[in-house]
Amino acid sequence: MKGLLFFALYALSFSVHADPSLSVSEAWIPEAPPVAKVMAGYLEIKNKSDRTIILESISANDFERVEMHQTIKKNGMAKMVKQTSIKIPAHGGVSFRRGGLHLMLIGPKRKFKRGEKTRIILKTDQTSTEIDLVIKEASLDDHSAHH
Repeated sequence: MKGLLFFALYALSFSVHADPSLSVSEAWIPEAPPVAKVMAGYLEIKNKSDRTIILESISANDFERVEMHQTIKKNGMAKMVKQTSIKIPAHGGVSFRRGGLHLMLIGPKRKFKRGEKTRIILKTDQTSTEIDLVIKEASLDDHSAHH
């Protein structure tokens, strides 16, 4: 019994608290070939609070690292620019989607199949929130597949 109590307290010490100010929807990753070294991720984040929330970083156990990138088009060329933080305005939102702000999931540690989920942790200036991204089929018009 003592061991079970110790284990429960130990597990709770690593828990991540969800920020009730944030809601996340449409969190997904396009299916990629098993040899892909980088994958893209998309989601919608809404800020229900009266203050701006700063998204400082994102991490995931299934990837070596996760970066936030913005696609910028200039003179007919597109390039990705790494973002160190993202401001989510009060009562506003941020869209991570194809052709704009998106996640770069670098160095997958396992193969992913359509229908599976992987968990990421959003770290803000206030707290952290865990969410699941679903692996979905990448369609022919899905420009994210080039990642």
